[in-house]
Amino acid sequence: MLSACLIVKNEEATLPRCLDALRGLADQVVVVDTGSTDNTRAIAAASGADVFDYAWQESFADARNVALSHAREPWTLVIDADETVEDTDCADTRARLEADGLPDVLLVRLRLEYPGSRETTMLAPRILRTAAGIRYVHAIHEQLEVEDQQALLSNVVLRHSGYALPEDIERKERRNLRIAEQMPPSPHALHSVARAALSLKEWPKASDAAQALLARTDVSPVLRREGAVLGALAAIQGRDTAGLGRFIEQVVAVDSNHPDAS
Repeated sequence: MLSACLIVKNEEATLPRCLDALRGLADQVVVVDTGSTDNTRAIAAASGADVFDYAWQESFADARNVALSHAREPWTLVIDADETVEDTDCADTRARLEADGLPDVLLVRLRLEYPGSRETTMLAPRILRTAAGIRYVHAIHEQLEVEDQQALLSNVVLRHSGYALPEDIERKERRNLRIAEQMPPSPHALHSVARAALSLKEWPKASDAAQALLARTDVSPVLRREGAVLGALAAIQGRDTAGLGRFIEQVVAVDSNHPDAS
């Protein structure tokens, strides 16, 4: 009924917990290894997962699409090695997936851990009808290539622990910035640069990326607002009063009721 698809690299510390939590939910586990030098691959194989090697191409979308291509069950769960299924009635999940009339995309509740025991929950499109052939785009902060796709909330809950430690955040944001700067210029790439640079406290780089994003004519209202907010935050931290004024004007122009506009 359900395939679980992972892309991994050097995840021996977290992978056993992830795989153990999938028992009773997934009929097939696909693990695509992108170059591990630890015991990740052996752990996955010992668990009974279908393990495939893939040379990393600096693109999360490409790696995820390779994993999706190996799914053979009617439904596919996209999950990371630093995520675990929790508070989920797996038998109920499987029964729900047998229902007629479901959309091709189902949402899960994703609980994200942050330093200082902070936690937030978001809805994420992680369960896909395999036969629909839905794939990912964008090398970093990858997204499903769907437009106006109907989605339904499932009963699956995932916990993501990959951002629980400050050093993990910095390491991943450095990676994100590197990949984003290599991407062809696009609203998504510039937004990704601004996000990573802001997290890394590289204020001028974040501001420049936000300004370049706002200068484009092919930017959605959502990305335009987010770019203006990121630029404003970078200007505040970088003590750029003039830049702050320009970014605030952009925020107000897109959404005068946005909380950050005040």
